[in-house]
Amino acid sequence: MMTLLNNKKEFFQCTQGFEYVPFTQTQGWYDFNECERPGRVIFLADRAEQPCIACFAHIKRKAGLKMLLIEGECLRYKEYNSKLITSFYKAILKLGYDIVEVNSLLRYNPIYEIGIRQAGLLRPVGLFSMHLSKWIDLTKPIQYNSNWKRNIKKSLNKQLSFLPVSSPTHEDVERFVSLYQELRKDKKISHQLNVSQINRLLASGEFKLFAVTNEKGEWIAAIIIHLVQKHGGLLYACKNSDALETGATFFMYDRVFAWLSQLGTETFDMEKLLPSTHSTEGVFLFKEGVKGEHVTYCGEWSLYRKSYLRPLMYLVKKYLFKRMEV
Repeated sequence: MMTLLNNKKEFFQCTQGFEYVPFTQTQGWYDFNECERPGRVIFLADRAEQPCIACFAHIKRKAGLKMLLIEGECLRYKEYNSKLITSFYKAILKLGYDIVEVNSLLRYNPIYEIGIRQAGLLRPVGLFSMHLSKWIDLTKPIQYNSNWKRNIKKSLNKQLSFLPVSSPTHEDVERFVSLYQELRKDKKISHQLNVSQINRLLASGEFKLFAVTNEKGEWIAAIIIHLVQKHGGLLYACKNSDALETGATFFMYDRVFAWLSQLGTETFDMEKLLPSTHSTEGVFLFKEGVKGEHVTYCGEWSLYRKSYLRPLMYLVKKYLFKRMEV
């Protein structure tokens, strides 16, 4: 079963009672994407009244093909079974899109895989999204390795200040984007952000901005997290060269964990734990420095109307869009 909801207001009203809402299905994430691609979203649920599964999906058109991208699902856990997943996705496939791609942020469960496979979706030829992560238990004292402890201790002697930006101004957002651009240039990151996007993201209240300032009051590190119900997670973090010398990033995360704990948040997702021998190894070691539970998500699934599209999409992503396989 599946029904098309009329608008975003109806969608966000019906998902308020869901036990699980990934950040990619929040009002803030909708507004963030709508800023760049207005009017290219449809709202789906298994039924209009008291739905058990729902999501908004992005419509994309390339080379005469019509594609539907679903970034996770909102779910009522009490109704979670393979038949629910199968019927929901079978109904979506009947909408007639040439390509349907799903990137689910639900924690891995064989029930989900059974359901989505029975609907006809398969893993894509190549995976381009990392589905391994680490959840930090914020209800207990945080445990750090020696590197984290050393850098946090160093940061305490550098006159750093932790700044929760409860009501971000336009100037605050410009500072964040400027820091991100500096990091992007230094690390050769292809992903871009602009002030309008971040303004709309933070206006929803589901995303929080924090900054670390030096003794002059200058921003040297900043982070945006998502926070839905009692679960938070990393979205974007950035820093400049001064942050490396002062341990500001370690200081920032330590203070974010404390802030969330006081708020009653139970878990924090470090996001995209990518062990490798590439340039991401340093990020992996940084995230591994905090004790937590390793988790995997249900991840990427796809269906193509024409069989040749399956290998073709892999080639397009890898060689045209130059995305890194994981």
